Amino acid sequence: MKVLLVIHGLSAGGAERAMSELATFLAGRGWGVVLTTISGTVEPDFYPLDPSVRRVRLANPAPASGTFGKISANLQRIRALRELLAHERPHVVLSFLETTNVLCLLAVRGLRVPIVVAERTDPAQHTTVPAPWRLARQVLYRRASMVVAQTEAAGAWLRAQCHCAVTILANALRPLPPASAAREPLLLSVGRLDPAKGFDLLLEAFATVHRDFPGWRLAIVGVGPLAGNLRTRAATLGIEDRVEWAGQRSDVEAWYARAAIVAQASRFEGFPNVVLEAMGMGAAVISTDCRSGPRELITHGHDGWLVPVEDVPSLAAALRMLMSDAVLRRRLGAAAMAVRNRFEAGRMLGSWEQILAAASASAKT
Repeated sequence: MKVLLVIHGLSAGGAERAMSELATFLAGRGWGVVLTTISGTVEPDFYPLDPSVRRVRLANPAPASGTFGKISANLQRIRALRELLAHERPHVVLSFLETTNVLCLLAVRGLRVPIVVAERTDPAQHTTVPAPWRLARQVLYRRASMVVAQTEAAGAWLRAQCHCAVTILANALRPLPPASAAREPLLLSVGRLDPAKGFDLLLEAFATVHRDFPGWRLAIVGVGPLAGNLRTRAATLGIEDRVEWAGQRSDVEAWYARAAIVAQASRFEGFPNVVLEAMGMGAAVISTDCRSGPRELITHGHDGWLVPVEDVPSLAAALRMLMSDAVLRRRLGAAAMAVRNRFEAGRMLGSWEQILAAASASAKT
């Protein structure tokens, strides 16, 4: 079996990590794996790949400006994907993320190559996708052999809006080191510094309670377009000396092991790797109760704490409660570690293998 995996790029991110881990898993299972990125950039991959994975970067399209320039660039990507398909002759294609999915569905037309496409966030909430891409998704997703969503909420939306076959498959929890019993008075948050992740809300909540907990500090791991704005906001709130900006890290599990609390204030999510991994490392986790994602991981009050989305007073109250109660933190963290069994990597990645094998088999019948 040979699979072509397609994604926009392989920088740091949840979808990028998931695809990299799947590529290595499938290679270990004896598949021929070709992983291609369509962004045209040549920056190093953030996540490691098995040496047997064939890594392909599509050439950078001609510089695009304006609507017609962008259309031309995407037509070049479609043409390059068709050439790659003709050269590699995979048994099945797997694409991640909505715009890449649309391009791949256009590229395979007429080639009799089965394709599986995966949404990596909640499409009902991800409203920044431009209208032409949303329309193309509605038309083209029904032509996929299978659409994979991470949560039941996302799957229901896709079935209703795109009239396509959908299967639900959560993220795998990558192997993690043993959890640590020793925790620092550290509040940690991890993710891309963009509006969706709600770091502005977390800064406001921490500013509300920080004077009552002078030994605590907030660490933020991640990079993104709002980095400057968030630093300015921290200064305006008077907490700049209590916030550590850790940047992009490859050793994030070490931060999970140190933190007494991991808090995610996201406005929307797909299936939050940060919450999953923090729970797997035994941290006490506070998360906003997004429409999809966190509630499928956390049972409120048992293995984590859920608060309403964009509700700074509720988030601050949850921080105050957990920061003042070490017993509660330990109880939540101990219960959270059950995710190591629920989302064990071999079983979850094995489900991906079954989906791809079934798509390939259906094309032969």
